[in-house]
Amino acid sequence: MKTSWLILSGLMLCGLQTAQSQSPVVMTVDSERVTLEEFNAIFRKNNQDKKVSKAELDEYMELFQVFKLKVYEAKQLGLDTSAAFNRELNAYVKQLAQPFLRDTSVENALVRTSYQRMLKDRKISQILIRLPKCASGKDTLNAVNQLNKIAAKINKGGLSFQDAVKQFSQDSVGRLNSGQIGWITGSPSISWNFESAVFTTPVGKVSKPVRTSMGYHLILVEQERPARGRIQVSHIYISGSEDAELNAKAKAKAEDALRRAKSGEAWESLVRNFSENYQNSSRGGILEPFGINEYLPVFEDAAFALKSPGEISGLVETPQGYHILRLEKLPSIPPFSEFESDLKKILSKSSRWKQPSEVFVEQLKKEYGFRWLKTDFSFLANAQGDFTVESMGNHADVVLASFGSTQLTVKSVLDYATAERKQIQQKDVCTFEQQIIKPFIESVLLSYKETRLPAENIKFKYLMNEYREGILLFSLMDEKVWKRSVRDTAGLISYHEKNKEKYMWDVRSEAIVVDCKTEAVEQEARKLAAKLVAGKITVQDFTRKLNKKAADNVLVQQGLFAKGMHAVVDLANQTVSVGPTDRSQQKIRFAVVTNVLAPAPKKLEEARGQIISDYSGFLETQWVEELKSKYPVSIDKNTLYQLIDK
Repeated sequence: MKTSWLILSGLMLCGLQTAQSQSPVVMTVDSERVTLEEFNAIFRKNNQDKKVSKAELDEYMELFQVFKLKVYEAKQLGLDTSAAFNRELNAYVKQLAQPFLRDTSVENALVRTSYQRMLKDRKISQILIRLPKCASGKDTLNAVNQLNKIAAKINKGGLSFQDAVKQFSQDSVGRLNSGQIGWITGSPSISWNFESAVFTTPVGKVSKPVRTSMGYHLILVEQERPARGRIQVSHIYISGSEDAELNAKAKAKAEDALRRAKSGEAWESLVRNFSENYQNSSRGGILEPFGINEYLPVFEDAAFALKSPGEISGLVETPQGYHILRLEKLPSIPPFSEFESDLKKILSKSSRWKQPSEVFVEQLKKEYGFRWLKTDFSFLANAQGDFTVESMGNHADVVLASFGSTQLTVKSVLDYATAERKQIQQKDVCTFEQQIIKPFIESVLLSYKETRLPAENIKFKYLMNEYREGILLFSLMDEKVWKRSVRDTAGLISYHEKNKEKYMWDVRSEAIVVDCKTEAVEQEARKLAAKLVAGKITVQDFTRKLNKKAADNVLVQQGLFAKGMHAVVDLANQTVSVGPTDRSQQKIRFAVVTNVLAPAPKKLEEARGQIISDYSGFLETQWVEELKSKYPVSIDKNTLYQLIDK
């Protein structure tokens, strides 16, 4: 949601600064005060389950003091006024604000209600009065009144529902079967209004008129049963034909497959040889799990009639051809505790997920005193009745609505459309309201709520401040410590020279690790190894002699080994010698130690990573001491100790 067309840059930060608490001051850093409320919010976040003691408060306050000194220095250097800082902070704030810009209680209620409806199936019939989405108020009222009169007659017994369908329903298909829709269950694919009417109307009763995109419906709830759930089957499919002779052959083929399946032939083999559903025949004909109203009733009834995995149906005939089903998984609905997360993801992708957002926006309208000053937007159209940028531009200064001290003009709508890349070229006022005005009002109110969050929500206020100070701290630490510790070559060398004793090599062995092809090669190698120890032969000569008959008789690895770097070198126990043979891991291997080096300081390059890390700590300590000298810090221990658990 882009808000640059409505909100001045930095307004969110002002909200934090003006929303000062009456909490007592626990610490001051130079001229900046820190309240007990702010300290406690951060302290509790890092010590949620601990019983608070004086010692813990003192220890944490030492860390907090250093943190605040660094942040204060960043502010004094103006890092919090840079464009880069504000861009980064605003990006984080946008993300942080999202959970606060919706009503999770409405979302959770929607998820639970949707689940409860999935536990039942209801058999229904309907009467439909068709009405376009943007019908006039007069046509809408006529449709509602007509259905109310029909419902009254049905409830008084003066008219049967079936006769009412024949006389009044504009569902041409439904009229042929007395308006019957059949069994339905709770599903995100169904209109929320329609589903709500189905599951809130008592069995045997007729609903109130309910609006969907098709028009207005009157729903008769005939029966209820426990939901069938979702089932998984595999199938063999053989396509039928309108030609009687070809269809007879197809049926005979299907009957042959059924007979073989019932006699115990391998199902996967039958699927490969018979099924004409080539998309899934390679995986045993398995279909994705399905519930009611996803396939034809005859197909679903046959599937749900199967009672145990592996059971095979009879021949099922549909308009598409012939099917043989095998049950793979029994129908089930997972417990809410297991399904809640997945169901929420499913619902969030459906049209009904707009409902919590719409409820939240209505709450904001009441909270901020939103009121329309114009309710008929037809004056914004041109002579042909079309809504365009040009036709709206002629009324740019007209105020459409207001809330608080904010006035929403036609120009603000145009600015919004430009920012959101929405095209204004609607042909009627209803479409214009739905595509432009409604999302504009939602965006304005949510944006305004976003700016108010620091003042209205203490949790968000401190969360936002935490990110703000975190970005400042990172920027300053990067400049004062981390980058300097890497770039300050002279300082790094000097630090290493003064602290060489911290970076020492342990005793190390100059050694040659010898891998032998056979035990006979090992015996010969060990004889020559004594000359290596005595310095009478080079490693190259040693290798050449042993590999004279076969190029891979021995493999050698020469190097400098500290304890723990190589197991076979450790066997030599850091003495100049030919070590014992290690025959583990299907190897014949021994080490020849030619020299043992005493402990010695590591060179800068040999311990560079650790030295840079320690130098960073050294620089930070120095810097903190400078800050303590630069900015006076005062801590009110009496106020601090109010947090001690009694």
